[in-house]
Amino acid sequence: MFCNIVQAIIPSKIADLPRNYQRIVRISKTVISSALFSIVGIIPQPPQAWSAIPHQAAIDQMLAGNSADLRVRGIQEGIINPGETRLQSHRDSLLVVEENSLARVILRFLDESGDDLASYIKTNPHTNKTIYYYPCTNLSGDMFIGHVALDRDNRERACDQGVEVQRGRHPNSSQLDVEWQRIAAQFGSKTLQAQAPPRRIYYCMTAGESGAMGFATGSDRTDPCPPALTQCEASGDTTCQPMTMGVWWSSDEDLAATLTCPDQDTVVVTGTGETIAAAAIDLIPSQAPQACVGRVLKPSSLVVKPASDDAVLAAGDQQILVQVRDTPDGIQADVIEGAITVEAVNLPQGQVVSKGERYIHTSEGGRTERFDRAATLKSVDLEVLCAFSAVPNANLTIETCYEANLLGNGQEPIGFCNQEQDSGGRGVRENELQMSTNAGEIRIEYNMYDIPDRLQVFYEGEEILDTGFISGSGQLRIPFSGQSGRVTVRATGAVEEFGTRWNYKLRCPR
Repeated sequence: MFCNIVQAIIPSKIADLPRNYQRIVRISKTVISSALFSIVGIIPQPPQAWSAIPHQAAIDQMLAGNSADLRVRGIQEGIINPGETRLQSHRDSLLVVEENSLARVILRFLDESGDDLASYIKTNPHTNKTIYYYPCTNLSGDMFIGHVALDRDNRERACDQGVEVQRGRHPNSSQLDVEWQRIAAQFGSKTLQAQAPPRRIYYCMTAGESGAMGFATGSDRTDPCPPALTQCEASGDTTCQPMTMGVWWSSDEDLAATLTCPDQDTVVVTGTGETIAAAAIDLIPSQAPQACVGRVLKPSSLVVKPASDDAVLAAGDQQILVQVRDTPDGIQADVIEGAITVEAVNLPQGQVVSKGERYIHTSEGGRTERFDRAATLKSVDLEVLCAFSAVPNANLTIETCYEANLLGNGQEPIGFCNQEQDSGGRGVRENELQMSTNAGEIRIEYNMYDIPDRLQVFYEGEEILDTGFISGSGQLRIPFSGQSGRVTVRATGAVEEFGTRWNYKLRCPR
């Protein structure tokens, strides 16, 4: 079921397409029902390059996270190692940041060789869970989406066909199973109890340069991509790659399938998790003169994709940075840098949103308004993103961080709470440290050993702690509140004494 949705015929020569569409191959996307998972497949499209979805999403940096705050499906609790933990299949592809957690994570997209794909996602705290699903989906919560290259830069760029953003809470399959049985018991329906509970259905669509395609479905335990690749390669095309991955629930009640072909209006049909496949198949023309883009969406879903190079350059920028969040008013997308194109069931032709503009999307419609960009440039969310980018060997340059002057003093790298600062000796050493929030209580753990040393803590230009010259170890608690999430710690080692040493750690506020 649903296989024919990807049987649109793609010209065997990309050069046969009009210039504006030469790099479009084909995208199909699915999302889940009203409170569950969705996955977006993407085709990064650098000029004159054949590419696929990012091979992996690496957890590059993490702040204030522990096993209670972060979960990665398939990874044992407490074993999330920045720089090592990677998401790259439908079974280990879910990253969850718990509701109201101050934990923050940045994901970097990589190709099969481990090379960077010039795109990233960073989570921000939210009252709902923030959920990322490989390769390009954001469920509820709050995230930054960034692209550090333009299409003209001839670099592969992940999520070029958009990150799908969906609002609402998202119970897992075990919760659905329990709820299904509860309803069955409440109404005493033996028939209902005998029926299978809602299930996740995964798909993988593959394509090759010749236009050959393959499609297969799987379950939580079976990967749909290998059989989809086999189908595609049966034509003799050796360039077949996974192009899109997705998941929907058999219990979905309100879905829409869209098909957009160059120089034609987008066609939209509706259905449920059981009927949308047939409805989508009916959309696929038997002969497609050019490559088309197909999606299956909830009406409340919003697709956020890079705008054209011309739109980004018109904003005076060469990068894209957008913050998306789930709000009571709907999905909110604030363009901090560059420009984006937003698409939805009720906005099938797409709309460009430029720097300084906010797009608010609901099932009933959407609107654009201005937002306080200056306040965003001073936010803790952006501070943490810039601190992540300033880590030595991060190889991540974000133009907004220079504009906001959030890259530190250039002498010492920005440190992070929960990380022990290197032991020092004689003289004065200052470190700027990034906290997880801008209010709460900082706990300082220190050890001055035998020779007295001194710690001073400054916040927003004011001294909030001075230990004087002390020896030994201990803990101190400092309340703080303001706009910034950064503090400066000045450690002064005893000048007259050789062999003095000290170390300290600032625990992240909770």
